Amino acid sequence: MTRVPVESYDTLDSTSEISGKGAAVIAELMNKGIDTVVYIPGWMADDNDLKPVAGGKTLYVATVEDYSAKAWKVSQSDGTSEFVAKSQAVVFDRRSFEIETPQQRLGEFAGESR
Repeated sequence: MTRVPVESYDTLDSTSEISGKGAAVIAELMNKGIDTVVYIPGWMADDNDLKPVAGGKTLYVATVEDYSAKAWKVSQSDGTSEFVAKSQAVVFDRRSFEIETPQQRLGEFAGESR
C-alpha cells in the first residue's frame, strides 16, 4: 500500500482499507496529537507483537521507517517493533492540526458555538 498524508476527514473516509468507524478512530487519535497511525489487515494481527488501538485489531499507533523497498519497520513507544510488508499496510500521517469529522459536538447540537 502506501503512506497517506491526512489533511481532512475525507482523506480517511475515502481510503478503502478502513471503514467509517476506522476513519473516525484515526481522526480522533490525530486530534489528540498522534502523528502516525498504521493499518495492518486483521489476518496479520496474530502474526505480530504490536499492540493495537483499544477496541480493535487493525490500527496501531507507531512510528514508521522505510526499511526496504518491500517493508516498513513499525515501532511502538514500548520498544516493540515489527517488519510489515508495504503491500499490506497503510500508513496514515497527520498533516493538519485538526481533522474535522462529520459528527457534531454536544455543544453544537444544543446550539452553542465553539
